[in-house]
Amino acid sequence: MRYKPLYDFLALVLSLIVGIVSSYTMPLTQSVEAGLLVLSLWLALTGLLLEKEPSVYVSRRTVRGSLGVILFSLSIAGLLPMDMRAKALVVVAGLGFSGLYAYVLERG
Repeated sequence: MRYKPLYDFLALVLSLIVGIVSSYTMPLTQSVEAGLLVLSLWLALTGLLLEKEPSVYVSRRTVRGSLGVILFSLSIAGLLPMDMRAKALVVVAGLGFSGLYAYVLERG
């Protein structure tokens, strides 16, 4: 898949719509995290699907993929009802998994 900024704009609009629609049934912070969840899934998926750029030190797909995983762990930590220690554990696990995901994307 080639990079097209229009797709990023559409994903951003979709995440805003999900955040606004979910604000009718959820508290404000959880509706923002629901919109962030859509955006993070888009980033992680496009990180996997974008074609590899051979001349760049760190490719766009690696940055997008690892950022998507980090945002996904943050939004999941906010959406699920957990205490603060469990939320911190989910965020730290997301940071570790983003490094592993970036390594897999660069190798593949």
